[in-house]
Amino acid sequence: MKIVLRICLGIVALFCLTFANPSYALASCTGSSVTPSPQYGGNGGDPFTDIAKSTQEVSSIRIRSGEEIDLIQICFRDQEGKIDCKGEHGGNGGSPSTFNLAPGEFINKIEIRSGARIDQLKFFTNTGNVSPTYGGTGGSPHIISDICLNGIAGRSGARLDAFQAFNGL
Repeated sequence: MKIVLRICLGIVALFCLTFANPSYALASCTGSSVTPSPQYGGNGGDPFTDIAKSTQEVSSIRIRSGEEIDLIQICFRDQEGKIDCKGEHGGNGGSPSTFNLAPGEFINKIEIRSGARIDQLKFFTNTGNVSPTYGGTGGSPHIISDICLNGIAGRSGARLDAFQAFNGL
């Protein structure tokens, strides 16, 4: 009877660890290499880089925007659900908005408009969710596709001057 009970408890524990813990979803963006996209925008501001650890996934992207992207901030979620928000890059202009992702959901495409700064950003996920269009219509269009976003980099001062995505596939 004790052996049967131990086997049953082991099966229940395995089930709980597999389905109750969101860590199973983290593998989608935690490849052994991280590949940067081209950097779009200009050379103003100071450089920044925010990349997920191998045990994290993107949980949200916070934006402030008006006619341009004023600020970007990326947050990561770990296996226990703890949120780690990186630094704010840019200024306080524009209106705030946050694009949240569910556990296991990831950004697989980004539409960008840029000139000397980042004019517009729009995010698409593997589950079909689409962010609002942040920013204005200036600059030239660019698309970063077929990615599993696990970090961002760029340059910022009072606004987001340049943007680059990191692909964890």
